[in-house]
Amino acid sequence: MYGSGEAPSANGANFAGQLITMYTDTLGSWAYPLIGIAALTTMFSTTLTCLDAYPRTLEESYFIWTGQANYEKRKNTTKTVYRRYLVAAVLGTLVIFFLIKNISGAMSFIVTLATVVSFISAPIYAFLNHKVMQGDTIKEADKPRRGMTRWAHYGVAIMVVFSLSYVVILLNR
Repeated sequence: MYGSGEAPSANGANFAGQLITMYTDTLGSWAYPLIGIAALTTMFSTTLTCLDAYPRTLEESYFIWTGQANYEKRKNTTKTVYRRYLVAAVLGTLVIFFLIKNISGAMSFIVTLATVVSFISAPIYAFLNHKVMQGDTIKEADKPRRGMTRWAHYGVAIMVVFSLSYVVILLNR
């Protein structure tokens, strides 16, 4: 849509229609069902990931952070911690959507917000992943070797540079 003069619709269903139309205009009308299925599958899998994998990841992070990496020690609290993070993710999402639903250009705002959060959080997650792989919860034999560790350092540094560049470009628009 960028550069076409067409603004993204504030309505989610209309925005999805705009996206599908953009692709069918390029590929042809034969691709409409294929693109519709691909869009639906993408949205469903993203929702499933956010509502399942994200709380599970936060749960595991919580246990490592609190020194409960041993599975036997935390047997009774696992479901409780997972459910708390799941409820927090659902409530956080609902709060965001209800706060911005009446804003003009809300869909454009959501896309911009997701892009900014992704660019800013990517190097943070990469750094945390690197720290986990070097931590006590990973067996020495499974830890990355020296070359891969250096590669990880370069990757995180490049991500930081790209994130900062993106923020500078965004602020100067």
